[in-house]
Amino acid sequence: MIAASERALTWDGLVNGRDLGGLATAHGPVLPGRLLRTASVHTLTARGWEQLLSHGVSTIIDLRHQWEIDRATPERGLVPGSVHRQVHPLEPPGYVEEWVARGQQWKLRTPRFYAEFLEDHPTRVAAVLTAIADAPPGGVVVHCQGGRDRAGLVVAMVLRLLGADLDVITADHWASYDRDEPIEVALGEQVAPDGPLPDRASYAAVIADALGRFPPEGCFGDEATAANIRLRLATRLCGA
Repeated sequence: MIAASERALTWDGLVNGRDLGGLATAHGPVLPGRLLRTASVHTLTARGWEQLLSHGVSTIIDLRHQWEIDRATPERGLVPGSVHRQVHPLEPPGYVEEWVARGQQWKLRTPRFYAEFLEDHPTRVAAVLTAIADAPPGGVVVHCQGGRDRAGLVVAMVLRLLGADLDVITADHWASYDRDEPIEVALGEQVAPDGPLPDRASYAAVIADALGRFPPEGCFGDEATAANIRLRLATRLCGA
């Protein structure tokens, strides 16, 4: 397995970026430059945008709420005109507020919310997977704010749909936590007082439970549609 450090994106200004190239699936390894996961691209400098283009990226899929987009967007004039930006909020309006009211906002910064989210909103995940499959030729960046939890769910579902082993999925996911400084600090945000993070084994169990109870095929409603998206993703990402 290619280490996350070897797949890290060092674009100027970028936080928590990785190329999924080299990760093993049932259709062969993901090809470099085909699918990338990052924190919000608003932190990229002019040089960072040049590096993004040099990497072959043609599409950016933003998973954030509109209020997040409004407060943190790239500076005008920096985003290349050749890059297609798509907004696919993974969570429905009021989602965060609902969890705050329930006293469970702490789950939103971890994969602990995955199982409940997949049960309640499978079509929102299906829409993002379809957007990746349908994107124009070139590399696709998927990002949320920190590139960790929402982007992590989408990447986990893509990899699982392509038949990747759970240890491959967990290793990539854990790389967003196994850092010298929390992503929030790198982005200039406050770290929520949630206490210490569980260890990798605990997270592996949470992810395995979520994907076991709600496999990606179930997000599409029928196996024929899921099989079609799987084939298109395998062709796009793995050259299968």
